[in-house]
Amino acid sequence: LETQAAGKKTEFSSFRDFLLKAARVPDGQGRYRPYSFEGREPLIGIVDTIDRVLGSDGREPLPDATIAICGGAQFGKTALELNLGAYCTGARFLNWGFYLPDRELVEGMVDTKFRPDVLDQLDWFAAMTQLGKSVNKSGKSVNRKGAFSVTNGVQRSHGMILGLNKVPTSFTFDVATLDE
Repeated sequence: LETQAAGKKTEFSSFRDFLLKAARVPDGQGRYRPYSFEGREPLIGIVDTIDRVLGSDGREPLPDATIAICGGAQFGKTALELNLGAYCTGARFLNWGFYLPDRELVEGMVDTKFRPDVLDQLDWFAAMTQLGKSVNKSGKSVNRKGAFSVTNGVQRSHGMILGLNKVPTSFTFDVATLDE
């Protein structure tokens, strides 16, 4: 899989490859560093399973598969979820939905995690992304916080971060993520 944007060619063979080549995470001192599985070793099997479901491992994708990631706080689940959204929409051009319990969490996630930790860290992804816009099943443009559209000029995908308190039913996602 390759992504062309802003004069940069980026190739990813899998979600795991995307994490190791592109993803960046806060270092706790106001800077960002490359994603690493160091201290997150249990996530290796999860990432490999995600690649198996998506067909990133060279095999056919698994239709209607569900992966449950259970565990406590502070082990990197949110960084994994948001980077999965960037990989799905920006590298694979799959439509991605990320469901959170309520609208307040959506606003906080977009402002404090998605924009600074993902969008602002990936120049090529930011160049392809239009925030606040998505398209529903009928092709109607939707303006809302948490929505984004990604295009390389040829392919297009959409992503949305949504609250479960009012679940929109007019969106189709290839990959859906549910948090909490």
